[in-house]
Order: sequence, then structure tokens, then C-alpha cells
Amino acid sequence: MKIVDCPALQHHVGVLPSLQILEWWDSSMRFLPDWMLSTHPVPIFPTLQRIIIIVGDVLTLRRCLKDGPEWPKIEHIPNVFIGVMYRPEFISYTKEPFSFFTNIDAVVDAPRPPGYECLHSFKFRICVFVCVDNILINAVMLLLVLSFCFQGD
Repeated sequence: MKIVDCPALQHHVGVLPSLQILEWWDSSMRFLPDWMLSTHPVPIFPTLQRIIIIVGDVLTLRRCLKDGPEWPKIEHIPNVFIGVMYRPEFISYTKEPFSFFTNIDAVVDAPRPPGYECLHSFKFRICVFVCVDNILINAVMLLLVLSFCFQGD
């Protein structure tokens, strides 16, 4: 299931007992909803295997790091990819066997060449859709595409 810019999802969600993959793009999201906690009284997505979340800013992404306040909301999900719209930062997490990749500290904010946003947006979206098949492959693909995007910076 793919959901784009639906702020109501922060508060109003029904139980979807057979949902296995969720792709959620929300430019206004600042916090992950409490219903994502594994301790929530009613599991909203009890069979969820993979979630792809694209947020609007790096601060929201930083809160999802292993030591961040949002980590308890995603650590129980088998495969997680979180990215930032129109930016290269990402988190890729697999519960079993454990792996955690991020490029948050590696990205340096620098002026971008004219036309960068359009080119980057197009390539980033391609990578996110590849993520549906394998999060680890997506992280590698994203790094390869980003290295291509940053050539000439």
C-alpha cells in the first residue's frame, strides 16, 4: 500500500491485519505516530514486514536513529527504509539479521548546481521504488545514484 501526504494517518488508522508492505510519503510528518509502537494496545499492522517512509526534513529522520526517540516505533519492524524528500539522507534497517545503514553524518550541506533538485528528485524516487524488493540493495543503489548525482559538485 502506498500513501502520500495524508496527515490523518498520524491519528486515525484502522487495523489492517494482512498488510505486509507500506510505503508512506508525508512531507509534513515531524514524528512517527504512537500507534507504531510494538506496545500499542491494538497492533495496527500485525503482519507488516517492510515499511518505507519518506519524510520532509532531516530532523525527523534523525529522530529515527538507533538512539533517537522514534527508534522504539520502528525497531520491531523487520525491514525499514526512511528517507528525506529531495535529499540524499536515509536510514536502512533490517531486524534479522541485524543491519543498520545511514548516511546522515556523511552528507554535507553544500550549494547545489542549477537543476539539481529536479534531477535528484527523479533519481531518488527510482531508488525508493527499488527498495520494495530489497532494502539492502536499495541502500547500495541509493549510494551509487547519489555518487553519480554529486559528481561535479
